[in-house]
Amino acid sequence: MNAIDTIGPGQGVNQCHLQARIESLGSDRYTPAGILALDLVLAHQSSQMELGSSRQVVLSIKAVAFGEVAQKLRLADMQSVYVFDGFLASRGRTQQVILHISDFQSV
Repeated sequence: MNAIDTIGPGQGVNQCHLQARIESLGSDRYTPAGILALDLVLAHQSSQMELGSSRQVVLSIKAVAFGEVAQKLRLADMQSVYVFDGFLASRGRTQQVILHISDFQSV
């Protein structure tokens, strides 16, 4: 039995808090239930401490927002930096990690 097998539904912690800017916005789409969904790519850059040394971190991550959050992101300034809150999930056969944005605010 591995560690994933020992965690039942709702027992694991999956929360993400990421400071980033919006790198790109996809087109509006709608879920089968008629809820607005917006795909986007976030760009993050920071300096992190790892084993006592500073490490430069640069990454892009795919993200998705739904409903009111998606509407607000449509109007967001792509040059500004935001803090995005949400959780990580995978999508498709590649199991690519996607940040599901539940909220965001300007830094």
